[in-house]
Amino acid sequence: MKMSGRSILGALLLWGVATSAQAVSITAYGWQTYEANAQNASPSTLALASCHHAAAAGFPDAPCTHATADIIFDTTGIDFTGNNALENIGGWLQSNIDAGNSITNVQFPWGGIAGGMTYATYLDPTIWSFEGFADFTTGQGFSIPHDDGITFIVNGQTVISSADATNIITSFGTYTGPSGLLLPFQLIYANCCEPGPTPARVAVNLLATTRTTTAVPEPASLLLLGTGLASARLFRRVRSRKSK
Repeated sequence: MKMSGRSILGALLLWGVATSAQAVSITAYGWQTYEANAQNASPSTLALASCHHAAAAGFPDAPCTHATADIIFDTTGIDFTGNNALENIGGWLQSNIDAGNSITNVQFPWGGIAGGMTYATYLDPTIWSFEGFADFTTGQGFSIPHDDGITFIVNGQTVISSADATNIITSFGTYTGPSGLLLPFQLIYANCCEPGPTPARVAVNLLATTRTTTAVPEPASLLLLGTGLASARLFRRVRSRKSK
């Protein structure tokens, strides 16, 4: 098959371009806290000097930050349901897996210390922050069932504020900010006051976004491209002289 220099250029360019799908994961941070703190799932509670109940592990209490988290993990979705009979961390994570989401990279930074969180630790009282990036559009509505409180923030806008302790309810909100890809969000959730008439619950109709990226040829690929074009030109000249 005869190929022109332009055809060879196109083929080499296609060779140097790759398309891949990249999933952006949600990272969850959880802290043991006090009952009074777990009755208000808000940024102000996370900032309290007594938010992280580190005294359970023999350390001073501290604000709930990434550095003080009792548990950290990645997940592809948020759909957790507790069990009134035995609401512990292991069952809480398993419920999200049972809902079709994956959980990976589970860490218990305080797990080796007496009083530190483990899979067997009771869910009550704890407070959580689910953080990640997703696609959002202006006017997008959300409905989040929860027991107990939540605060849902998208791109700096508080979309839902229902932070107080409650039996299971569904809260609604609308994102009114600019549309965009991979905008940051945070869902703060807290569980307290168990056993209650309804199990712990939090779910949001939001999955980690998937995006497609196109790789730009690296310098080595461009060098190969130039060499290929030069070889093609030389071959055409030699063949043209032989035909004469």
